[in-house]
Amino acid sequence: MKRSQGPLESVPQTLREGRYAVVRLLGEGGQAATFEAVDKKRGQLVALKRFRVRGAASWKEVELAEREARVLSALSHPGLPGYIEHFEEGGELFLVTERIAGESVAAARKKGALREGEVVRFLRDVSGILDYLHGQHPPVVHRDIKPSNVLRRPDGSFALIDFGSVRDKMKPEGGSTVVGTFGYMAPEQFQGRAMPASDVYAVGATALAMLTGREPESLPHRGLGIDVGAALGGAASPEMTRVLVAMLEPDPDRRAGRVAPLLAELPVEPPPSPASTEAARARSKDRAAGGGTPHAPHAPHAPHPDDGWGELENSFADLGDALSRVGKHLAGQIQEQARRVQERVQPYAEEHRRQQEEQRRQEEQQRAEAQQRAEAQQRTEEAQREAEQRRAEAQRRAEAQRRAEAQRQEAREAREARERRQRAGGHGGRWDVTPPGGPGLPVSPLVELPGLIRFLFILGLTIAHFAVGVATQVVVPLVLVLLSLIFGKPMQVAAKAVKHGGKKARAVLHQARQDLMMQPSRSWAATTSAAGKTGKAGKTGRVRVAEERPPVRVAAVPDEESTDAVADAERMAEEELAKEERARRSGRAAKKS
Repeated sequence: MKRSQGPLESVPQTLREGRYAVVRLLGEGGQAATFEAVDKKRGQLVALKRFRVRGAASWKEVELAEREARVLSALSHPGLPGYIEHFEEGGELFLVTERIAGESVAAARKKGALREGEVVRFLRDVSGILDYLHGQHPPVVHRDIKPSNVLRRPDGSFALIDFGSVRDKMKPEGGSTVVGTFGYMAPEQFQGRAMPASDVYAVGATALAMLTGREPESLPHRGLGIDVGAALGGAASPEMTRVLVAMLEPDPDRRAGRVAPLLAELPVEPPPSPASTEAARARSKDRAAGGGTPHAPHAPHAPHPDDGWGELENSFADLGDALSRVGKHLAGQIQEQARRVQERVQPYAEEHRRQQEEQRRQEEQQRAEAQQRAEAQQRTEEAQREAEQRRAEAQRRAEAQRRAEAQRQEAREAREARERRQRAGGHGGRWDVTPPGGPGLPVSPLVELPGLIRFLFILGLTIAHFAVGVATQVVVPLVLVLLSLIFGKPMQVAAKAVKHGGKKARAVLHQARQDLMMQPSRSWAATTSAAGKTGKAGKTGRVRVAEERPPVRVAAVPDEESTDAVADAERMAEEELAKEERARRSGRAAKKS
């Protein structure tokens, strides 16, 4: 016969695409089972609750599971399990909450009744939890507070778990479902009415079970209510008895609505109960009646064979040995279980550490990439600035070239105009006489000068030719060469330009002097006579040149050689500027490298 699978075997080992790894079963109810699992993403233990949707008797059970997840997702209190998420997988609903360390009150009660001090701590802790739940809008009613749903942490504090029966509406639509556990349910819950006072009744019943070690339905009753005094039998202080009587009132209208106001009657450290005091006194009397002083070396106590004390002492010894063996066995089992849990958790912890390392490496890589992008952006900006500087420099050079080209164009136009005039008038000289109102005559104005005046002009041109040669070929270049020792190569370029210009100027002066020396000589009288005849000819109705022609002005037209000298000087200056620019770029490149 095939054995059916248990809850742990029926649940997958991993859920949520491997995020949760199931470790062991914590508890099982009618329609749900709770497992301990490891959250690989957070690297911690969680409580994973599985709801059997397929085997649900009615849709109401599915609605309760969804309600528990919805209510827990909206709550946040130290005494409640923290909500993580809920999801559906494999046709089943799963709720993931914080794993609260500790044992249930039901498990602790199996060892015997709890001390009154622990019950006081329970009431104080649960009082704060109920004030938080009942203070919501609308109030949240747990409806199933009992010892198995209360956890005692290792530090002695208490927490409330399992909200599978929770109600978050005071008047639910479609009627209410009777939910709870017999013995801990308030009488009004059997009528489908649950209210904040119902949780107060359940807390009182749980505290009474903690003090007596018995289930509430097995305790003495008086009418519909529990007889608290008879149930305790003097095992608790009168203050605790009064508090439990107020909490376990069957009528919800007369029952205490909150636990906190009742705690003022309880002491922080309650005194021992009268029953325990009387029992201690009786044990003291029994020991005193058994014999003399046990520590006296000369009168050791020997139990009487008929009083039964020796058998009782042996029974206690055997019981102590048995408890010791059981304790050792339980300690070994606990250590073995802890070792197994550690072995199962260790791979997930290592995986979590690896994920953290990978995330840290990715963050470092992202920071490095961001730094590289910033450096690339900086280099791009620097390249853009250099490109703008180069464009500005190119624009300046282009502007200088345009100006030089304009000057050369003007020189070419002037030369072409002079050549046209020379072709039109047959005059081959380098001088032009232009009246203010029109084109000049193709004759030299100096041919009409007397011989003495022309001689003086020739002498002046000779002196100027010599002075220009000395100044432009010797003095000025020498001064500029000396200055180049301080200001650099530009002064050497200027010296060459001055020499070149001086040669051109001397050539012009020499040509002018040759022109004057080659012209025929006329006397002053001949010049005057020619002027008179010209005037008479003007009276006959022809062109009256002598009378109407305005005074002429002599304009020197730049020749091709002088224009070329200026162009050469500009070109040399541009080359020098280009060399300086290349030197600056080389210096910047050396600094970057």
